[in-house]
Formats: sequence, structure tokens, C-alpha cells
Amino acid sequence: MPVTVTDYLRPSSLKEALALLAEDPAKTIAVGGGISVVLSGAPRRVRAVDLQHTGINEIKKTKDELCLGAMASLDDLVKSPLCGKFAGGVLCEGLRTAATEPIRRLITVGGNIVQCYYWATLPPLLIALDGRVHLRSVEHRRTVKASEFFARPPMRQLDRGELITEVSFPLLPKRVAAFEKLAKTSNDYALIHVVVSYVPKRGKVSDARVVVAACTNLPVRCAEVESYLEGQTINFAVAKEAGQLATHHVKLRGDFRASSEYRRRVLPVLVQRALLKAAKKQDDFITNR
Repeated sequence: MPVTVTDYLRPSSLKEALALLAEDPAKTIAVGGGISVVLSGAPRRVRAVDLQHTGINEIKKTKDELCLGAMASLDDLVKSPLCGKFAGGVLCEGLRTAATEPIRRLITVGGNIVQCYYWATLPPLLIALDGRVHLRSVEHRRTVKASEFFARPPMRQLDRGELITEVSFPLLPKRVAAFEKLAKTSNDYALIHVVVSYVPKRGKVSDARVVVAACTNLPVRCAEVESYLEGQTINFAVAKEAGQLATHHVKLRGDFRASSEYRRRVLPVLVQRALLKAAKKQDDFITNR
């Protein structure tokens, strides 16, 4: 059931929004696209602070980072030339599958992260690409690595009156990345997400990231798989072994969409596909230099 909104507030700046959130944080919610309000579960009475006019929707590139404002929609990211050029286009590739276009226009960066439904697409991408989450309240600012931010439910990571204002990715031109999703249709809720990334060094894997989501309650890095891949040259046999390792070291969820046993059978195939796709991007990069 949706919440009952007792007051709907429309601040014209981020400073004003933070002040409103600080007034009564236990009964005040921030509203971006409104999807999470509809899916909020238990009924309760709240003050809603609309973030549409707070100016935190910019997509920009600095000298060192790609920065995504918390109020940018997933559709904004999919259509952004800056996102399209980042990490071989893996952000756009992944987020295009998150939902149909009308729904992507409503889902915001901040909402997708802070609610972190197990099928959410942006969190595993953030972890695999060494992203950071930037937060503000009336009293302070802080930045948290994505791997730390998603170590427990994000709503528990927020201080009272605190708001996600931006996420950022370091610009790593040598890193290759690939995304795989299992779902009943291309835009349906994900049953499994896999994101892999690594830095090629003389044709071998360095600084590997293998992130699994949707089949787990929170996105997780597969440390054992990453260790195995270090120093390897990606080929079919290596990718297949990496997929098998993932199934042994990740606790998989089951639900009415798919059992844990089904996900365990399919996960190694997706890990294998993602690694081979990343290796193909690596080869294309070397060929086109």
C-alpha cells in the first residue's frame, strides 16, 4: 500500500530541501520519481519533499570522474553521450534493460540506489566500476565507496536527514567491462545480474571485479572468482571455471520468480558470457588503437 502524504513540499534549492528533511526526519521522505513511494509497503503518514527543483540532476564529466546527479533519471543516463562513452558503454547497456522507457523516465539515480530493490540495475554497476556515493545533510557532506555503501541495506546507511546528491565513477580508460542480465523479458525484473570489469595488462587480467546481483539480497563481489582471474588470459576454459566458482561462493536467493536451484544452474553461464564479452571488448580496443 502507498503511504499517505500529509504535506507535499516543493523546495526550490538543495539547501531548502535538506532543511525540510532535517525538521522531522522520522516522518519526512524525499521524493524523486515517486516509484519507491508507490512500492513503499506498510501504510504510514509522511511529509513528502519533492526534489524536482533542487538542481541535482546534472550529468557531467570532470578531469577525473563521471558524475551523475541523484535526480537524473535512468533514461537520462541511457541517452547521455557522456555515459555512452564511459567504460565502453556498459552503463547504457545495463540501464537500458532496467525497465521500459516510460518507467526509466521516472526512476532516478538516487532512488534506484537508496531503495536498492534486489533487481535494481545501478548498484552492481557502481560496485564493478569503483563508483562512489556522495551524501549531504544540513550539517555535513561525506563520500562512501559503493562497495561499502551496499554492504548492508542503503536505507540503514543514511544518517537522519541525509540525502544522496550524486554518484561518481573514476575515469579509467583502460578498464574493460561487460554486463549480463537474466529475465523473462528484456525489461522485466532481473533474476540475475552479472557485471565484470578488469584492467588488461599485457593481455592478462588485473584488478578484476565480478559482481553478482538480483539473485542475492544485495549486490556482492565474488572475491574467490576475482582472485582466480588475476593474471589469467580470458578464454573459454577460464571463463567457464570462473562461472563455476561463482556458484560455490555466492548464496543465492529463491522466490516466486525463480528458485535458488534454477539461479545456481544459470549463474555460471552468465559469468562466462560476461567475461568473454569483456575479453572481446579488450581485443577490439587493441585492434582499433
